[in-house]
Amino acid sequence: MYAFISMIIIISTIKSCTTNDVCQTLTCACSDNRKTVHCDNKNLNNLNDLDFPPNVNTLSFVTNHLNFDTEDDIAKINNLSNLIDLNLKQNPLGKIPAFNNTKLQFLSLRDTSLTSALFPFSYNNCLLHTISLNDNKIRSINENDFFALRNSKLDKLNLDSGSISTIDRNAFNVLKNLQSLSLTQNQLKSAEFLSNIAQLSSYAPSHAQTHSTAEGIYAADGSQTGGSAIENALIVLLILIGVIHSEVHNVCDICTCDHLEAPMIVHCDGKNLTTLSDIMFNSTIEVLSLNNNSLTFKSVADLDKINNITSLKTLTLSNNPLSTIPELSLSNLTDLQLENTSLNNATFPKSYSNCTNLQSIILSNNKLMKITSNDLKVISSLTDLKIDNAELTSIEFDTFINISQNLRSISFESNSLDSAKFLLPIRNLRSINFDKNHFKQLPIEIIKMNQSKHFLFRDNQISVINESSPLSFWAKTNLSDIEIYLNNNPFDCCESRWFIRYLSESKNLIKDSMNLTCALPKAYTGKRLVDLRVESMDCSTDPFHPSKAHISKLAILIASLFSIVVFILIVAGATIYRRNQVYVRNRRGYQQIHGVNADA
Repeated sequence: MYAFISMIIIISTIKSCTTNDVCQTLTCACSDNRKTVHCDNKNLNNLNDLDFPPNVNTLSFVTNHLNFDTEDDIAKINNLSNLIDLNLKQNPLGKIPAFNNTKLQFLSLRDTSLTSALFPFSYNNCLLHTISLNDNKIRSINENDFFALRNSKLDKLNLDSGSISTIDRNAFNVLKNLQSLSLTQNQLKSAEFLSNIAQLSSYAPSHAQTHSTAEGIYAADGSQTGGSAIENALIVLLILIGVIHSEVHNVCDICTCDHLEAPMIVHCDGKNLTTLSDIMFNSTIEVLSLNNNSLTFKSVADLDKINNITSLKTLTLSNNPLSTIPELSLSNLTDLQLENTSLNNATFPKSYSNCTNLQSIILSNNKLMKITSNDLKVISSLTDLKIDNAELTSIEFDTFINISQNLRSISFESNSLDSAKFLLPIRNLRSINFDKNHFKQLPIEIIKMNQSKHFLFRDNQISVINESSPLSFWAKTNLSDIEIYLNNNPFDCCESRWFIRYLSESKNLIKDSMNLTCALPKAYTGKRLVDLRVESMDCSTDPFHPSKAHISKLAILIASLFSIVVFILIVAGATIYRRNQVYVRNRRGYQQIHGVNADA
């Protein structure tokens, strides 16, 4: 009992001494003085189990899953009394978090799914100098959005790529220190709000080439144009009017179209496009290729440009730095190619529930690592899926349940898969490509692929094919319309003698059987399996290569012997204990004879 209590005390003491400091646990990258902490790309959903150095002044959470919707997460930031610079870029915030950190000066909320620029009242005492709200889904700036920042020292505000079409004329009135305002790549048609920002020294609208200062107008090369304040103001207005109403080009003026007036096939490959805001797309387009550009589709404007092409059936966005799957909503879309687009997950947004005709998807040459059950949840009509060379190590069992009846072809070539359990719910597959993976045997799950006609397992690690293989089952059921490819696997020919006999049959299903060679044993290395005859093979002098069955039997034998030894020890211990007890009881009945030396 005392030992148990002591153990509890020790464990409690250890727990109280442990720390979740992100620098000590190496959860995040920290500078030597622990004042700069980078927790980027850590798949963080919350900050519950994290502690930060009290002296941190620069903190970065780029590309995580934080939304700061709990008081605990907000408190973690507010309690950092020395924090000056906070970067929350690429987190699904949805709205501006209600921070109340009086030391905070620099705040980046870039690409955080914001739909409004409204700052909560908690910012009343914040002394912010610089704020970035770039790459969000903000369509308008309202009069009260920045009211909570009236006591701040905000002098620089970035609102680029936000699809902003309207700004209230009094929106920036409360920002008395604002000197730099950037609104590039938006949809503004009026600059009336500028009249109420007297102190503004730098303004950057879409594709702006000039900016004004208190001393005059400066061109892009830095030369001053001079002039009075009134003249400068007029020049600024003329510049802004020209820029804001920037020229929009028809897609066929920039790209290659099959027909100029009503194009159906358009190729905009390799045009160095960063945005689609200045391009007008015809609604007649059915095939659109935007390969090899610099598009990210972070702005609502770019997404709207594509989603408004109502006839679009085939869209190719390969070789663009997307990082996430764009929120498309095209009811006629049938083919989507997102190859080499810097994706790190295969999660399709809810908007794809409207893509009811989407049949073919290509996600190859990305770094997906795994496919989860939620990734394709909103896809309902998919028939062909290709995810080659995507560093896949696992696919969850129920990933394809909702499309199990429609899926016809899957390709996972050049990945690191070694299991195919996810195939079980799929009933109508016709083609399965597992070339260049890590399979060590033909997966038993393919037995139930009754409709499948093509199985590709080339360049794997398959060494043994025997009576327990799916081939044996198919041979017994006389299936003849299946094609299997197994070239470049390291076959152990002595352990695969059943397979060698099978290949000698005229009805075997292996279509590249002429190319299969032995890797083991050494006596048969390099020899073709079809040239061997089991009856004349000599495997008696070869080194023993234990199979899984051999290993299992050996493990059972060792476990049995161990159990017997333990049983014998227990019986022996019990016997000795009983004898000692009897001896002690017998000794208690004796009396010493007086006058006799017991040691004599």
